Amino acid sequence: MYAQMPALAIYRDRAQAATAAATEEQSLQTQMYYIMDRIRRCKSINSLYKDVGKIEFYTDCSREICQLIISNQWLITVLISATEMLNRSEPHKKVLSNVLGIIANLAQKTDTTLLQGNAEMLQMVNKVIRNFGRPTASKDKSGVELKTRALSLLSHMLKDEKKSADV
Repeated sequence: MYAQMPALAIYRDRAQAATAAATEEQSLQTQMYYIMDRIRRCKSINSLYKDVGKIEFYTDCSREICQLIISNQWLITVLISATEMLNRSEPHKKVLSNVLGIIANLAQKTDTTLLQGNAEMLQMVNKVIRNFGRPTASKDKSGVELKTRALSLLSHMLKDEKKSADV
């Protein structure tokens, strides 16, 4: 049957079958609630890294997930406070990179003034720029990525401040 169908039709049929078979358990919102619950009880950096990586992916894919996170303000507070405990090790840099990605996604995909006047977020971004400004080794790409993400977020924060000042 598939031999005669073009590739696009095969992908469409598979996507429709997967959508029809999807359950509430598999929805992004349900997965987000599970992840948020795991973050509350998190005790290891590896589990935090996996969960924060999933949140970054979900916020990149869905505006509804971004709205869910904005409505649960505690998650943003927890993520920002978690960055205070992170050091310069590679697993910690990955978590920090994901946190910066989440905040950038929230700022881009929601209409809220999440970044305006948020002193804690500004302190976190400033700390990342200061601590990861100069990579310790020439092969330290994660330090460069962190600084790039932090500068991009700072630029977005400054744009939001300028917009609010103009209004």
